[in-house]
Amino acid sequence: DPATVGFSNGSTSALPLKYYWTFSNGTTSNAYSPVVVLTPAGLYKATLMVVTQGLCADTSIASVSNVMVRSAPVASFACTPEITSIFEPGIEIRNRASTDVISQQYDYGDGTFSYYPDEMHYYQEYGTYVITQTVVTQYGCRGMYKKDIKILPEYRFWVPNTFTPDENTMNDIFKPVLMGV
Repeated sequence: DPATVGFSNGSTSALPLKYYWTFSNGTTSNAYSPVVVLTPAGLYKATLMVVTQGLCADTSIASVSNVMVRSAPVASFACTPEITSIFEPGIEIRNRASTDVISQQYDYGDGTFSYYPDEMHYYQEYGTYVITQTVVTQYGCRGMYKKDIKILPEYRFWVPNTFTPDENTMNDIFKPVLMGV
């Protein structure tokens, strides 16, 4: 839902034909093989009336009454945290999609993918990423949900206040320690 449905017409005649399609959603068409958008989810009917033109005028009617439009799945997930730093780049993903979903895929926006409904993902670089979840039902209906997360750069500078130059390899050199630079 919505479903884009193409209807095939097998009508043939040596005489010119006119086509009158009616659909249970209230739309009509005069096309040979129309394409119709059916919404909301439910059972639909299509009727084709073919009228020959000329000396031997005739009318034929064909009907299809079992066009099923299924509900679209609801894709959804929660991720925590949505903003974090490169020093703690883990994002927990929790699936919140509708219960009719039989498979899902996550695109984490960093070139990696996953098929697990719930998991922890770790980013290697800071930046803004779009996590995209694509879900599918048993009928092949698809749904998609996207969420932005931010991995912020972080820098830490630490300057010791003492040192012990006694050549025991611990605190022998006085220098600042830089992280994230």
